[in-house]
This record gives sequence, structure tokens and C-alpha cells, in this order.
Amino acid sequence: MSLRGFGNSYLEYEEEEEEEEEENYEQSTSSQSASARGSHVEWQLYEGERWLSIGNDHVIETHYCQPGAKGMNIFPSHMGQVYIDFDQIEAQNAAMRVRRLTFLPQGQSEDIGWYFKDNMIWREYGSLGPGQGLSSVSSGDVERQYILRPQGTFHFTVGSTSYTLDFTAMTQTNSATRVQRNVRRRPKFNSVVSGNGRYEVSSTALFHLDPWSLPLGKGLR
Repeated sequence: MSLRGFGNSYLEYEEEEEEEEEENYEQSTSSQSASARGSHVEWQLYEGERWLSIGNDHVIETHYCQPGAKGMNIFPSHMGQVYIDFDQIEAQNAAMRVRRLTFLPQGQSEDIGWYFKDNMIWREYGSLGPGQGLSSVSSGDVERQYILRPQGTFHFTVGSTSYTLDFTAMTQTNSATRVQRNVRRRPKFNSVVSGNGRYEVSSTALFHLDPWSLPLGKGLR
């Protein structure tokens, strides 16, 4: 597969074989404004002196929004290999830094999905799994608790079973069996929530720095 925007790159998924892609990689010191591209997101790399925009970063964003994706390797022509860890939003190379910016107007926020790992499948909170009851919480419920206490815990129930979600460890624990599952927090691709709760695709403008420095978790069980 060939796209403009990356050097050789591959994706790494939980418990799956690596997927490889051949991409051309471009960078720009200008913000090629995400809004001008019809996107509300921009990925950038820090090269020691300045932040550089990553061309065709929608490829990174597409895979980042998939809860099963652990990370992605890109090969900037003058930087060598750069591995982006999607859980921590950081570059594996200590000399490099990566960040994800969002551009949203006041009154809008990203549509965030929270997922737990059910055996080999990442399921979104509030979804109905095989032989399971509907969870008492949705992604939106979890996100609201996370915003209030990003280093705290959240207790909820599914049927008669209670669980504790640890935002620091990014794990879900069954209070009775003590079984833990990995949890992940990922945005839904190109989707935002307006003040009235309506979901819409953003093509907007105002600048907001995503809290990329906060841990985004490692999975759940």
C-alpha cells in the first residue's frame, strides 16, 4: 500500500501479527492547518529545536483510533526509525517527542471511546458482549469520571457484579474474582460531541492542546 506521508511503517496490534505498510514521509514546519485539511487533529514530532507537523497524519490518526493498535513505526527520511507508542503518546527514541493536537471550537469535545479487553477482543463500555448483560456505564460515563479524577478509580456494576476501573493502571478489576482486564481510552475517528450531545464530524478551527502527556493506558481485563 502506498500513501504520501510516511516512510516505511508498520503497525503493532495486541496478540496479532504486525501489519506492514510502505509509505512516503513528509514533514512541515508550518501547521498546514488541520482545519484546512478538514480535520480537527494534528500529529507532530519534536526534532530538538522545533515541532514539525507530520504530513498525511490522518494515517496515524486512523490507526490510533483503533483500540487494538499498540503503536506504529514511521521512518522520517532524516531521522531514521521513530516508533510511536499509542498508549503513552510518546516516541520510543528518547531524543524524540511526539504529540497530538486537537483543534475544536468552544462547546465541542472529542468523542472518546473506553474499551476493555475481553479475551482477544476489545469491547467498548456499554456494548453488549456474548452472554453478557448490558453494562451500567457507557464510554461517556467513564470519560466524565476520568476528567474529574484522571488518577483515581471508578466503581460500577454489570448486573450483580461490581468492578473497579483504575485510571492510573488502566485496568478493570472484578471485585469478586479479582480478575483484571486491560483498558484503553481512544478517540473515535474524526468524531466530536457538541454541547447538545449530538455527534458530528468536525471540520473546525479553534486550537486546543490535547492532554497528550497523560497516560492513556495499556489495556484491560
